[in-house]
Order: sequence, then structure tokens, then C-alpha cells
Amino acid sequence: MGQRQGIGVALGEARYVLRIDAASNIVRLGRRVDLETRTFEVQEMRFVAGDAPGQRRPSARSPDRHRGRAVDATVKPSGDGRWAVETDTPLWAAAPGQAAVFYRGEAVVGGGRIARSQDPADA
Repeated sequence: MGQRQGIGVALGEARYVLRIDAASNIVRLGRRVDLETRTFEVQEMRFVAGDAPGQRRPSARSPDRHRGRAVDATVKPSGDGRWAVETDTPLWAAAPGQAAVFYRGEAVVGGGRIARSQDPADA
């Protein structure tokens, strides 16, 4: 009783949810590579030392796992209290609402909440 069952779709390879539009009842699917992005915005940014990274570039970890690979990133203010992040190599599944944490080596420099990532359709 009450067990949910998924709907199977035969596409020949795994698909991932890219976007859910509840108003129109549409679920947009895509490939794993469609969830990769190099640019996103962060809100509610806090820096551990109280200062922005400045000229020293931090690294960001993929939000899909806390043990994700670290990639170098450029972090700079974009206005309205948000920060623009551009990584040297793509991160997987950087979605709005997830935490973005920035490191210098093993030390946490700061972080915030992902406000927006590049839409795969816009890439």
C-alpha cells in the first residue's frame, strides 16, 4: 500500500532531470553531460576570514559530493549581493539551492547558496 513506482522511459542511456515545471506539469530530461556547467551565481556568500578572495583564486568542489574533485574558480561580485563563479573545468549538477563551498588547498575560504546556474539549453 502506498508504494510509488517510477515511469520507465526507454532511451538507450541514463537520463537525468534537468528541470521541473510544476505549473505546466512538464519534467525536462537530459544526459549527464547536460548537467555540467562552468558558470553559476552564489547568494548569501560568507567568507571565513571576512574578506573576498581577491587576486588569489579559490577552488570549488562539485556540489554532487563533498568528496568531489576540486577545480580552480574565479569568484567576483556580480551585484545585488550575488557573486559570479566561473570554473576552469565543468562541475556536475550545480543546481540552485545547493551549497557552494570554496577552498584554498584544504582550508575553507567561504561559501554560499547557489542562486542560479547556466541553463543547459543556453550553453
